[in-house]
Amino acid sequence: MNVTYDDSQFAALNALVANVFSGGLIAARDYRSWFALNHRGEDSHVIDALKLADIEHRLVTDRDGRADEVRPATHGTVIGRVLAILGAPVGSKTDDRLELPDYLTDAPADVRRLFVVCHLENPAHAHGSILKFKEERSRAYLDDLAALIEDVADGPVTISDKNVNLSKTATENLGNVI
Repeated sequence: MNVTYDDSQFAALNALVANVFSGGLIAARDYRSWFALNHRGEDSHVIDALKLADIEHRLVTDRDGRADEVRPATHGTVIGRVLAILGAPVGSKTDDRLELPDYLTDAPADVRRLFVVCHLENPAHAHGSILKFKEERSRAYLDDLAALIEDVADGPVTISDKNVNLSKTATENLGNVI
């Protein structure tokens, strides 16, 4: 696959990688991928990303109190492998080895922002004038994630226990992400 940061295909893959981190999974056994739908349901940005990448998908609903999901309808293991090559985690996301994708280090600001916004749309919720979310991840990963969000949002981001808290400034600078 030959894509650059400027390609719409890369934007779609970037959004899907962010969604693996915040509400999706790539199975360690066979690389099948799936993504939890946020509160927007079928209007979720992950559906838009799948469409932009021209990936047929199917909805999985009625999951006994668990979030609805969207899964690639075909080539799910190929999609999972592509996302893994880009840096999406495979299997458990609670171990100490979890790291943000390397491509974000040198990526243009719009690529980094898209990753952050897509990541936040799943777990973040408003708490007064700030956004916050809880992640059961290693402290090193949470520190890196907070630094990325802080850089993109140009405002303070703190961590307390497993909570990531975006300041009022960071929240305002990001705009409406939830």
